[in-house]
Amino acid sequence: MKNLTILTVAILCLLQITTTLSHADTITNHYDHFTQLSTEQERQLGVIIPPEGTVKVGESNGIPIYDTPSRRFTDPEIAEIIRMLDLVPEKMLETPPRAIIAASKDTAGRAIRPNAVATASGPYIFLGTAFFQGSAGGFSAKTTENDRNSIFMHEYAHVLQYYHLDPEKGKIQNMKETSSLVFDFAKQAGWKAHRRLHKDKILTGDDFAFDVVRDGNHQWFLPEDQEDGTTKYGQTNPVEDHAEAFGWVIAGHPGYLSGARVEHVLTYLGATRDDFTQGVLPIHPRALRSRGQPRGSKKFFQDLTPDGFTRQDGDRQYFCFIDDDEGISFDDAMQYYAAEFTDRGYAADIPIEHKILPLKEDHASAVYSFDGQHVLLQIVDLTNADQYIVKGDMTIRIALGSYSP
Repeated sequence: MKNLTILTVAILCLLQITTTLSHADTITNHYDHFTQLSTEQERQLGVIIPPEGTVKVGESNGIPIYDTPSRRFTDPEIAEIIRMLDLVPEKMLETPPRAIIAASKDTAGRAIRPNAVATASGPYIFLGTAFFQGSAGGFSAKTTENDRNSIFMHEYAHVLQYYHLDPEKGKIQNMKETSSLVFDFAKQAGWKAHRRLHKDKILTGDDFAFDVVRDGNHQWFLPEDQEDGTTKYGQTNPVEDHAEAFGWVIAGHPGYLSGARVEHVLTYLGATRDDFTQGVLPIHPRALRSRGQPRGSKKFFQDLTPDGFTRQDGDRQYFCFIDDDEGISFDDAMQYYAAEFTDRGYAADIPIEHKILPLKEDHASAVYSFDGQHVLLQIVDLTNADQYIVKGDMTIRIALGSYSP
């Protein structure tokens, strides 16, 4: 009798989740449907449910923030979450996450480690210690405010994907097939789909439709000539590609993505590039993999400061190191940064100046300002400098040598 009762309850829950919808309905937003699901129904969709004992500690734009028994947000972390929620575009606030939660284990014991970075599950966004304190998402050695903006908007995009699931077949584990938002993006961004285990049977024309892909018997792939339009992580599947597009565009770096991806995000948001790029520091060009900070003599860099400029507290330094292996020339780098700072609304207080350093290295520096804050740009060509060493694809460091104090 007990087993029969459990079976009956399970069937009733499943019936509540499953709704009869026309094809036209499945292409629309199902926000109202998914916000009305019970905890047990969410679990059946694969959602990681927040543990018991969560305590509300803040709110912004109607989105609550919760501590969990295994981790509590610090006051500065709560302030940072509120800052990011205040940056969320108005269109995205129409479909908000149910809560921002301190990363923890859910009631079923599935782990979202408290020291994790960030993850979204269904309508929930979980943030861990590393999001605030460590190296996150392949960005800089220490996560910056802009890094956190990008990661947070990436996770928020996963919530949007969840709200666009096909209620008849959707689970968060297969959103790449059953989220209409992901499908629309993937098709626009250049993804293709083929019959599972049959790579030669590629969908084309009217067959390349949401109704076909959502049957679960097809597999997405990104043609090689389209891979440069997204990040390495975005190349893994359309779900992550879509989230990466939202994260990078809203954080102010649309130039890192293909035009189709940027257009999808901006159209969805009803926004323009300038809405997100103004006053945001540019990132290094795609061909340049150096993101680390230099390790060497402070005096060396002080000597390279442009004449007539004295650094003040609050001013920022921005370094670029290149060599022949980076795929970008010194002149290209100067043109790139000059254009990027200008497009982002910065004034060139001291335009880029080219110098030759003592060891025949090319060097350029400039000073830009936005809203009262100065940025000192320094570009150094490492091609002929034995004093410089390269370690890994992501970090170029200055060896302690002739320039040491």
